[in-house]
Amino acid sequence: MFALPWARGANRHIALAVLVPLAAVALAIWAVQWFGRAEHRPHWSRWHALLVCFPLIAAVVQLMPLPWTLWKHLPERRAYADLMAALGTPEAWRPISLAPDATLDSLCVGLLLVLAFVFGATANRSQLTGVGRVVLGVATLQCLLALAQFASGAGSPLYFGAESYGIPVGSWANRNHLANYLCLSLILCAWLGWAESEQPQERRRASRRRPERLGRTARALLWGGLGVLFVLTVLLTRSRGALITGLSVALFGFAWVMRGALPWGRRGWLKVGLAVAVVLAIAVFMAGVELVAARLMGDQLSDAAKARASLTWTSLQGAWALFPFGSGWGTYGLVYPRYQPPGLPGQVDHAHNDYVELLFEGGLLGVALVLVLGVLIAKRIRALLRQLRGRGSSDESLRRTALFGLGLLGFAAHSLVEFNLHIPANAVLAAWMLGVFLRGHHPAGSSDDRSSLPHPARD
Repeated sequence: MFALPWARGANRHIALAVLVPLAAVALAIWAVQWFGRAEHRPHWSRWHALLVCFPLIAAVVQLMPLPWTLWKHLPERRAYADLMAALGTPEAWRPISLAPDATLDSLCVGLLLVLAFVFGATANRSQLTGVGRVVLGVATLQCLLALAQFASGAGSPLYFGAESYGIPVGSWANRNHLANYLCLSLILCAWLGWAESEQPQERRRASRRRPERLGRTARALLWGGLGVLFVLTVLLTRSRGALITGLSVALFGFAWVMRGALPWGRRGWLKVGLAVAVVLAIAVFMAGVELVAARLMGDQLSDAAKARASLTWTSLQGAWALFPFGSGWGTYGLVYPRYQPPGLPGQVDHAHNDYVELLFEGGLLGVALVLVLGVLIAKRIRALLRQLRGRGSSDESLRRTALFGLGLLGFAAHSLVEFNLHIPANAVLAAWMLGVFLRGHHPAGSSDDRSSLPHPARD
């Protein structure tokens, strides 16, 4: 979690060449523990198993060689077959993917997501808290770097060669991805701040024996100040998608935390809403009203909307032509130029809509992945709502689950206009939060801080 963001969000081969083998080794160790301790296996359904095994399933489907006579009759393969025949390429067995090397690379990166999901679903409370603190530390350093970039202006060596035009990007190559990472971090800030403000009973008894350095309100204000830093940096990036989706959802989660962590008295939600509005207004003023407003209205927004609509529509046309097999994972940038309209200049590497790109590359497999995730998330939301009605929000595990669900909602909404799932640092953080969100609920007081990689920990 600490290393991922620093090499353009790990969206570089030099970073993945180190991280992917480490993820493969960690998953192999977990699998050995899984099969060696059957009595401690997680109570996962077949849906969980499909999700964890998805990279392997996709590899079998898209990389298994097919006879040439069958392959050339697959959707949209005839043009490639004719071109290879014209070039004198021998008729040999070929996999479904139009670029097998790119597909293999993409599925290997999927091991990072599987490892993050498994760890989120099986780690104990101490491990989850440790990861959360690491992510917040990285996010804070990213904010400080972004502020330094903004202050030094375009051409600063602090951009490390990224083409940012004076807009802070941190160590990412794209401001949208920095903003998305900070929106997820804002959710973690709210969770850890709430957990700190309400210590477990045994820690409270121990604290009575010595004077507290910081009161509950002071701790809440400190965590709130960290949240303001994240909000200010997101505003400075001027990422439209993050401002409209991720930041709005994260601020709602932060307001919920403030409502429960501080003694607001009567009409608490109204007071909390006013407090969040004042903080947001101050952050907008510090970032610059004109800078923020220019991105959310006028010709900039209209032109961007038209370009994204054209890109999405033509990508959907390509996805339909390639259905049901798709072009192969990781091949969008290589295959889309065939469907790119003349009015959309430049090289297009991503669809700027993760779901459309998923359909383009995966075809029916992409639909199946979304359905599996949809079933798991729907079941978890139903159980969570039932538990919240029964216990309220006083249970720390329920609060964490609800907050992570809000963070994932913002991430999913932002992915409608961006390609965050293709940035390993962002996708791994979201996969870890998804694992935590889908883990089974354990009542407060059933704490178990033992290492729990081969089986679910009790919260």
